[in-house]
Amino acid sequence: MKERRIEDYLRENETILWHGKAKENDVLSCKMLNVLPFLVLWLAAECVILGVSVTNKILGDFNVYYLILTIVAILLHLIPTVIWLMSAMRENERARGDEYAVTDERVIIMHSSKHDSIEWLSVKDVDDVVLRCSFAESILGTGRIELEFEDGKMVFHSVEDAKKLYKKVYRAVNEGKENKGE
Repeated sequence: MKERRIEDYLRENETILWHGKAKENDVLSCKMLNVLPFLVLWLAAECVILGVSVTNKILGDFNVYYLILTIVAILLHLIPTVIWLMSAMRENERARGDEYAVTDERVIIMHSSKHDSIEWLSVKDVDDVVLRCSFAESILGTGRIELEFEDGKMVFHSVEDAKKLYKKVYRAVNEGKENKGE
């Protein structure tokens, strides 16, 4: 299958005002960094429970209660953590390879260069452009640029240099609107 480029989807006389990509593995890194304090507390609680169980077994005061407590602690701590990690990895995989473009006519999101999956929205339909940064995204210098329109929003995930690029996208959207006479 031929690799697609965002230029393949441009109309005649349509020019790109801004073009960018999602940063590789940024969604997963940000999710991990945002939840790190809770994971440390989660691990500390697990260690305390396991420490009490192991200590009581070694010192000879072991009973079935400590065995059940150990098994329940492991299940209640590991299962939610694994489920959360799997969902974060799935979201990271979904955003991986996304390419974004703002032209003088449209906002385009190409979800992968290997698939024929594309979203687009006319520039004149964009009501607002908003920059969103979580704690981890502000540390890593990335962010999400949300383009809001009447029925929902389009999101540029994991954009590097988000503050600088937000200004470019904002200007590009407004220039596109001006060029179309709005």
